[in-house]
Amino acid sequence: MNSENKKSDAEDILSEFQKTHGDEPVEEPQVEAEPVEEPQAKAE
Repeated sequence: MNSENKKSDAEDILSEFQKTHGDEPVEEPQVEAEPVEEPQAKAE
């Protein structure tokens, strides 16, 4: 149940990020700007 709570928080931040930027999909640019969910992606 913790995983779902974290996703809700992430979606909330994503929604706010998109509202602030509202330029491109926050789903991808967010990962490039701040790889918090998949820090391994940067290492690979």
